[in-house]
This record gives sequence, structure tokens and C-alpha cells, in this order.
Amino acid sequence: MASGFSSVSDSKSGDVPSSTRPSLPERRDTVIKKPVFRFLALVYLIGISSSAMGQDESVDGLRTMLSELLVEEPLVPGEGACDDYSPDDYHYDQGLEEDLIRSLGGIWSPYRDECYERGPNQRAVTHIEHIVARREAHISGMCLRSIAERTHLASDHLNLTLASARDNRYKSDKDASKWPLEKDGYKNTCWFAAQVVKVKHAYGLSVDPGERGALERLLEDCRSVGMTSRTEFTCPP
Repeated sequence: MASGFSSVSDSKSGDVPSSTRPSLPERRDTVIKKPVFRFLALVYLIGISSSAMGQDESVDGLRTMLSELLVEEPLVPGEGACDDYSPDDYHYDQGLEEDLIRSLGGIWSPYRDECYERGPNQRAVTHIEHIVARREAHISGMCLRSIAERTHLASDHLNLTLASARDNRYKSDKDASKWPLEKDGYKNTCWFAAQVVKVKHAYGLSVDPGERGALERLLEDCRSVGMTSRTEFTCPP
């Protein structure tokens, strides 16, 4: 990767065509935005163009989206219409990992801004990472949705990236209030917060008060919500 920050704009991407997403039962009016990914050298999925004042115009839009999310305590699986969580209901193809490697330009994770290798079996040592964890999505409203809608969420590139096995296990099903990114040396915290908001807004999912507060704090000082990298090396393809 080339040294330094690079950027592409995703603020003009517009609405995702309805043919690319299922029609979801809405708990409020939602406007689905999909970030635009482009290659720059080997890749940076980087922020949105700045305004004349230097403030990324999309940050205010994301704060608005966050304010529109339903704030409520997590649903309890097995109570009322919310069924029990099963990862089988959120199945996804492991071949998605190679798609992510291609879109990222190499075996690289935004959480650490680090390159990773392939193992002896030529499988990447990274894991497919659900930005909004499947169990977290379940108790935020997906437990009221069909299996087809759950599977769609689990395979949606809007909600996917790569992470090391250690980071994937550590994050597990934590939401932003329980995963202290800014304290543990993680990179791209603005991008992470933005993706959580986009995913929850797109699927009409709720946030609990703690998560909303954590997302507000993460976005508070953001000038850009794009993915950034200072990695100076070419990551393995």
C-alpha cells in the first residue's frame, strides 16, 4: 500500500437500488445508503469529500441517521415474537472472504491497519467480521424478521470486513458500548461507528442507550468516516 491517507467519496452514492436488497418490514422510515468502494493503489476505502470548512459533510448525515434509530433495550430471545438466536439462521458463504480480500486490495484489516498472510492451506488467516454482530442484530430487531432477511444481513457487504482471528474473537457479539475501540488501539473508529449506523439504519434495527451514547462519542470528533490506512507495504492478495 502506498504511504499516507487517500480518499474516495461515498457521500454521492445515492440510494441503493431496490433490486439489491430485500424489502424489509420497517419499524420507521429508512433511507438506505451504500458506501462506494474504489481502488486507490492497492486500496483504501476512504472517507467522503470535505466541505470548505474541512468538515466531512457526511458526518452530520450520519449523526442524523443515528438520531433516527429507535432507542430501546435489547429484545429478549424466547420472549414474545422474538425467537431464540441460532447462527444457522444467519448463514453466510465462506467464499465471501475472497470477495472481501479483492475489495480491500489484499489481506488487510481496517481494525488494525495491518496486512496478514495466507496459511499453509492458502486460506487467509483473517476471519470474516460482521461489523454489527449477528447476535447483536438479532436482539436489535432481526429476531422479528424472516430467515431470508437474516441470511441477507449476514452476507451483506455493507456489514462485512476482515479481522484477525484474535480481534474477531475479542469483539465477538459486543456492540460499540462494550468494545472500547478507542482505548485498545484500534484504527478506523470513525469508519466503524459509521458502518454500524448505516447497517442499523438500513435494516431498521434499534440501539440501546449505551450503544447510542458510544456511537455519539465515536462520531463526535470525526472529520471523515471513510476507511484510512498508513500501511506502507503491499498486502498479500
